[in-house]
Amino acid sequence: MVSPVLAAESSQPDHIFFIRMENHAISQIIGNTTDAPLINHLAHRYAMATNYHGVTHPSLPNYLSMISGDFQGIWDDAKPHLRPPS
Repeated sequence: MVSPVLAAESSQPDHIFFIRMENHAISQIIGNTTDAPLINHLAHRYAMATNYHGVTHPSLPNYLSMISGDFQGIWDDAKPHLRPPS
């Protein structure tokens, strides 16, 4: 079982890292110390966010939502359409 770091240990984190195992079920990673020893160590030592749900498909809008709280109007993985300089 993963145990999160207690808030009393540090009032403000110095860094936050998102490690996302795309296209893998949690059961394929957590507990699989043969194929994912570092991820399991980090999850056990620090914390895991397990209540994240995608907002759409494909990946890019989900990544934007995960970090910013909104998909920023982007619904696909297409390259951005840049306007020519004015």
